[in-house]
Amino acid sequence: MQDVRKHYLQRIAVGKELRRLLNAGSIDTYVLLALGITAPEGNYSAWEHNLGSRILSQRTPEPVFSLAAELASCNTATGMLDTIYAAAIPWLKVSVGSEMAMMLKPSTFWVANTRTVWAHLLLKYDFDYAVADEALRLYRVDDQDSKMAYQIWKAIYHEMGSSVVALTALGSSEAEQQSVTAGKKPNLWFDAIANALYEQHVG
Repeated sequence: MQDVRKHYLQRIAVGKELRRLLNAGSIDTYVLLALGITAPEGNYSAWEHNLGSRILSQRTPEPVFSLAAELASCNTATGMLDTIYAAAIPWLKVSVGSEMAMMLKPSTFWVANTRTVWAHLLLKYDFDYAVADEALRLYRVDDQDSKMAYQIWKAIYHEMGSSVVALTALGSSEAEQQSVTAGKKPNLWFDAIANALYEQHVG
């Protein structure tokens, strides 16, 4: 839980910096951080799969910055997901986009990426790791630009809400037993716990 807490605090700090950069209109600096290029904590979804450089090879930073500004104005999950899809930025889909949204509005949005979706499936299937692994594999679609992929991730994003609540509660209980202060931002706390569970599982 000490590692979970460390991850959580790093994300809190980077989120604060991302909001400052967005409000300041620092386009290049914001985009490089928001795509996990200057620091993985800015967007693990992009960093882990080297998507930041792919995104910027297809677009200048301005459309990504404009998308961020729109995400900061969104107040519903459906609005956020539709905004990401409407932007039509290659390689910037639900996983990277929802992480951008969470870092800007952590009290409103959570991230739906490989790690958090796997954690959701782990809870859904009563901590049966093999079933969660297989379920995650079935959710993946090769053509990440397809409408089918979008619909799949959009559906699971909405399903994740109950798991966010359940896993944050379990994590907070375990943190208390280990004399670790639980995170006060549930969506970021969920993200940190999911990350730790996934790392432990894959080794």
